[in-house]
Amino acid sequence: IIKTISVGLILAMVITSFCGITFSNMITAPIKALTTNSKKLAVGNNINRIPVEASDEIGELTQSFNYMASQLSATMEVITSEKNKLEKIFEHMADGVMAFNRQGILIHVNSACYDMLGNDRMGPNFEIIFEKLNIAVDFDKLLAGEHYESTDEYVIIDDKYLKMQFDEYLNAKGEPDGLVVVIQDVTKQQKLDQMRKEFVANVSHELRTPLTTVKIYTETLIDGAIDDRENAMHFLSVMEKEADRMTALVQDLLELSRIDNKQIQLNFVLIELRDLVDEVLEAQHVHIINKGHTLKV
Repeated sequence: IIKTISVGLILAMVITSFCGITFSNMITAPIKALTTNSKKLAVGNNINRIPVEASDEIGELTQSFNYMASQLSATMEVITSEKNKLEKIFEHMADGVMAFNRQGILIHVNSACYDMLGNDRMGPNFEIIFEKLNIAVDFDKLLAGEHYESTDEYVIIDDKYLKMQFDEYLNAKGEPDGLVVVIQDVTKQQKLDQMRKEFVANVSHELRTPLTTVKIYTETLIDGAIDDRENAMHFLSVMEKEADRMTALVQDLLELSRIDNKQIQLNFVLIELRDLVDEVLEAQHVHIINKGHTLKV
C-alpha cells in the first residue's frame, strides 16, 4: 500500500509539474514577448506583430498591443516624412533661419544663415552670436513676449543689408519654448530705396535751377532792365529756354515712367556736347556775374 501510494504521489507530482510548466509558459511567454517588444518600441525600433494564441485576457492584451504598435508605427512614418520635408524646405530657403531653445542654445540653423553671417560670426548660443553682430537684444524678454518697439533689427555685413526678425515659438501647452530668428537679405531693396531718394533729390535740384534762373531774370527785368530792349530780349530768350528745359524735364520723367512700364523703346543718337555746354553757360550768365566768377571752356 505504501509503495502504491508513493508511486502515485510521484506520478501526480510529475504530472502536476508538467501541467504547471505548460500552463506557466502559456501565460508568461506572451507577457515576455510583450515586455521585449515594448522595450524595442520605446527606443524607436520596428517590431513584428505578436501572434495571438488565445482569446483570454492575455490574448486581448496582445491584440491591443499589436494595434497600438501599428498605429504608432504609422504615426512615426508620417512624422518622419514631415520632418524630412521640413528639413528640405528649411535647408533650401533663401532666408537664413536660426532656432534657439529656452536656454538660448542654438538648435537649428540652415546654410543660408552661414552664407549671410559667415562662419566666424556664428556661435553656440544666442548671446555670443548677437554680441558678435553688435545687436543689443534681450533673449529673455523676447522669449517672454515682451517685444521692443520694433522687433526687426538691421545690420550691415560685407556690404549686405540684413533684416532680422525675432519671434517665439510655443510648445503643446501654449508656453514659449524657444526663439526663431529669420534673416533676410534686403540689400537690393535698400539700394533701390537709396536710388529713389537720390532720384528725387536730383529732380528737385534740376527743377529748382531753372526756376531760380527764371526768377532772377524776372527780378532783373522788373528792376529796370526791361527798358533796355536788347538785354530784355536776351533775358526773355533765356527764360524761354529755361521754361523749355523744365518742360523737357517733365517729359523725361514721363518717359522714365513709360520705360519702367516697358512702354517705350530708346533710340540712341549722337549730340553736340559743345552746344549743350554753351546753353548752360548762357543760362547761368547772371549767376556767374553776381558771384564774380569767370568760366572758361
